[in-house]
Amino acid sequence: MKRTAFALGLIFALSLSPIGIHLAKGDIVDNYGVRRASGPYIAFPANTTYNSGFLTLNISFSAQLFFQVHFSATHSLDGKLNVTVPLASYPSLIWNKNHVEGFVKLPEVSDGSHRISVYVECVVETLDSDGAHYNSYWDSETVCFTVAWTWDEAPVISIHSPLNESCVNNSMLNFTVAKPEWWYNAQSQYWGASAIEQMVSSVSYEIDGKTSIPVNVNSSLSSPINYCMSTSNLKDGVHTLRVHANFTKVLRNSNGVWRAEPADTSSDTVHFTVDTAPPRVSVLSFEANKTSNATSVELVFSINESASWVGYSLDGQENVTITGNTTLTGLTNEEHSLTIYATDSAGNTGTSETITFNQIPFPTSIVVASVVATVVAACAVLLLYLKKRKR
Repeated sequence: MKRTAFALGLIFALSLSPIGIHLAKGDIVDNYGVRRASGPYIAFPANTTYNSGFLTLNISFSAQLFFQVHFSATHSLDGKLNVTVPLASYPSLIWNKNHVEGFVKLPEVSDGSHRISVYVECVVETLDSDGAHYNSYWDSETVCFTVAWTWDEAPVISIHSPLNESCVNNSMLNFTVAKPEWWYNAQSQYWGASAIEQMVSSVSYEIDGKTSIPVNVNSSLSSPINYCMSTSNLKDGVHTLRVHANFTKVLRNSNGVWRAEPADTSSDTVHFTVDTAPPRVSVLSFEANKTSNATSVELVFSINESASWVGYSLDGQENVTITGNTTLTGLTNEEHSLTIYATDSAGNTGTSETITFNQIPFPTSIVVASVVATVVAACAVLLLYLKKRKR
């Protein structure tokens, strides 16, 4: 009689309770102030959206377990009659506290918003001179969630090369085809691995509107498949690319019957540029085979396109990175060679012509001798002039 009244009370409380809040404070406390159980209770489902309506309810809470204390749990989905949730307890490191869990497979849930409520009852048995007495305490929790069935989720195509809006100097295509999350769920939860197997039958690519010959795959994609192939010799310029995959699509009739149909999916369109021409580098600062007596040289050059890297090599040594025109300093008095390199965004490297030039020492002795001779001559002329005036 008491249990019937308890069940009716739970249904009445459910009909009056607001959605998504606790119906009690989250703990079960008896008349003596002893905490018998602590929530929250619903571990799954959570307040989120699921792509299928095949869900398993999981409840979990901590409780004090004695031989006179007994727990039970029920759940109600969308206000329907309560269903018992089997419970199992596990020892805890905390004295007199046990971890209690319960699992039950929910009936198929349709598209839309839903709410599930869990009710946990604690029955405490006491013995006195009048016999056994039973006191019932309970708590509850409600979770709201949404189901959006996904019937025909396609394989995931990821293009790694070329990237969108990129510039490349070759026509190699690299992409991956992977299984979507829906397929994992379908094999394990819905119709079973032996009933309907989703798989990719073939893949192909389309460049500038022309489709390649399909490559047979026939794989259920237990792990992602990576492809690397040549897209033939493309001319320099702008191109478009898409990757296609033919796969098995699973549909569900209104009466709940599953069936498989062929389908195809495509990647997003990738726009890319093929550039196989290297940059043209011209040296403007001096002419080849020029002789100079300066210890530094201004290096001025031009490049016919944007460059991702520029550098020079002096006398065949390691390249020195520069960002533009620069000055070569510390030049020794000998013949030198200079080459400038530039790499564009596609990876093509252009080379200037090799410039040779001579650094010769400044003729200090000749200049000194000339100055001395000039001074001596001037002195001689001055002395001759003074002698003539005395006469």
